[in-house]
Amino acid sequence: MAKLVATFIVFACVGLGVTGCGPPAPPQRVNAVLPKNLPYMRGLQEDCDKADAVVLAQCTLRQEYAKRTKGNWKQRWYVSRWQVVRVERGQWPDASVGFIFYESWPTPESGIVLGVAPAVYYRGALLAFCIDTSQDKPTIVAQEQRSRIPPHGKLRLPPRDFYDPGKVIWRDVMAAAMEFARSTGGKMLPRRVLEEYDDFYVVEIGNAMESEVVTVKKGTYEVQPVEPAYR
Repeated sequence: MAKLVATFIVFACVGLGVTGCGPPAPPQRVNAVLPKNLPYMRGLQEDCDKADAVVLAQCTLRQEYAKRTKGNWKQRWYVSRWQVVRVERGQWPDASVGFIFYESWPTPESGIVLGVAPAVYYRGALLAFCIDTSQDKPTIVAQEQRSRIPPHGKLRLPPRDFYDPGKVIWRDVMAAAMEFARSTGGKMLPRRVLEEYDDFYVVEIGNAMESEVVTVKKGTYEVQPVEPAYR
């Protein structure tokens, strides 16, 4: 009987993948889960349509709380907390959305080389979470990146050719954002032009852990910081 139980535990652990028997417990309470604790790169609209709640929220915490190594892979586990800006569909009783996730990278000894994927959950990010609250644990089934500019709708992307590094306007916009970043200590650098409006561009500045956005006025290239959406 003891051998049978031990065998069952081994197979149960294998079924959960390299994480071992379940994820490490976070240092604080969370109220939502991601399927398999993996970040969404993007969500499907049909999945969002099936969710009974849509919650717009901005990330205020990304905290690493555990590390694990299994074979050629190392995992870093994070707890993430998001301040609710508004509930767009259904009901969400809490003032925040909190969940855990992990990122997996090959160990240096493995010889495996992977490209660096852009971070999805970081301080300052603004997402609309589609949540199925009928599950035992409310489950995020899809998500959508939103504009940092009120009323925080869909992103107003510039034309695709705008992002060509050879474009003069692109260079001037990024240069203005760079000058602003330097004047505030240079801890966060311009990452990308997120949106284009009639009178200004929206530029995200930041690093792997956090970001904020600024507007760059057309013509004068005057830069203004944008307040967090939850304020």
